[in-house]
Amino acid sequence: MAMCLAQRSVCDNVAKSNDVTFSIISPQDSSLWVATRSRGILRVGRTGRAFAYSSANGDFPCDNIVSLAFDSKAVLWMRDAEGGVYSYTSFEGFRKRNDMPDPVRSALWADSSSENVTFSKAKDEPSDADGRSVRTVPALPFALLSLLLLGALLYLLRERYAKPADSPKSIAKPRFEQKPEQMPEQKSELKHIAVPETVASDPSENVESGAFSAKVSEIIASNYTNPDFSVEQIADILGITRVHLNRKLKMENAPSPKDLLKKARMDKAAELLRQGVPVASIASECGFSSPSYFSSAFKEYFGVSPKSFE
Repeated sequence: MAMCLAQRSVCDNVAKSNDVTFSIISPQDSSLWVATRSRGILRVGRTGRAFAYSSANGDFPCDNIVSLAFDSKAVLWMRDAEGGVYSYTSFEGFRKRNDMPDPVRSALWADSSSENVTFSKAKDEPSDADGRSVRTVPALPFALLSLLLLGALLYLLRERYAKPADSPKSIAKPRFEQKPEQMPEQKSELKHIAVPETVASDPSENVESGAFSAKVSEIIASNYTNPDFSVEQIADILGITRVHLNRKLKMENAPSPKDLLKKARMDKAAELLRQGVPVASIASECGFSSPSYFSSAFKEYFGVSPKSFE
């Protein structure tokens, strides 16, 4: 899959720092994953929205990543400069692994000799004598930008000189007589929950009441059936950072958001198993990408397989 314009723009900006070591497109949601030497992992969605995972943020154990690969179940694998191997899924997050499949091992060590990532060139993109691409600046975006700047300048000049500066009426008259038209609300796949103002305020508030952890649980209950739903999206709905989200839950002595999401999915799975629902149906209803992935996650959580669960 090729990178979209938004992903390429973000990746090119990061690549200018000579910090990028590898990049790969997810076969599941077409997101772009970029590995760096000192800033951990960068995830860029199709809209250009980026999420960073690094030791500085407290959500990733290593910053110097040199290779990435996806397996047949769309699980992301990565190797650091010292040979350590990690895996990532939206359900489990990042884990250090010693049990990688042979195809994954071959893929992670296939490009060990390359020090810098190279992005595919367009068919008509020129290159220099050494084969490096020479980017040309498209004229149309800059022409549109020039027109926008010219229009803004003309608007400011008209506002300044349309009426005498010493006219009392022009000073007292408000600039806008009508409310600007509201932009149409964009549709979102996530189910947003109304968040009280006290939730996004001072982290010291609502420590004893448990209101914040209850709100997080409510958001999870409305979205856990989505396989792509993650901790980052919980923080995005609440309008805070992932670090702030973890800190506020810790202040209420509540479990981490990852543990709350896992518990919601597993409790629902156990309930459906007691009702006799097939494992394949439970996997999709509880936010798992495949029945096999659900079975392994269920056994790890409860200590028994779904078929042995009573």
